[in-house]
Amino acid sequence: MIQDRNLLRDYATLLSGSGLRLAIALVYFLVAANTLSLGDFGRFATASAVGLIIARMGAFGFISAVFRTGSVKPRILGVYMGGFLVLFVLSLPVMALMCWLVHLALFRAEIAFAAFALVVFGEAVGWRLVEFVSTANNGMGAYGKAAAVVLVGTLIRVIVAVLYWWSGETSLHVWAMSYAFANLAAGF
Repeated sequence: MIQDRNLLRDYATLLSGSGLRLAIALVYFLVAANTLSLGDFGRFATASAVGLIIARMGAFGFISAVFRTGSVKPRILGVYMGGFLVLFVLSLPVMALMCWLVHLALFRAEIAFAAFALVVFGEAVGWRLVEFVSTANNGMGAYGKAAAVVLVGTLIRVIVAVLYWWSGETSLHVWAMSYAFANLAAGF
């Protein structure tokens, strides 16, 4: 009976964190969408999506091993986390090359490379680290901590978006710098 209660508590924690994160993310996107022009918001969203795809190259996909290790052998998780970080650093040039190639092939006429690279970098490096910590915590069954990590990261994004909106700035390049800063702050 106690085990069932703990399982229900874990699921409730997981779902409440996801619901709260969804509500906060809605505020974030409403602020960003109402600050940038429609075209710039589309360019940002596209660069962000590319960043999500390129982020999967981070650590050459080693994040799944960290999750499995956390759930099966939590005592050696630190070794796997260290391996992930080393591989992540080694994968940075590959991700940078992919960013440049994708921009060159598909987006050169649509968005300046600096703004594109900042959004991709913020997504692929900053937010990927948030996902890594969350995944490791989920693997260990620490669902509350996993949800809190993503929730705090999302709150940082919202705060930066509100500050950007409040500044009256509407430049995509300045937004890209703000976005990269928010994601890096969340990741570290």
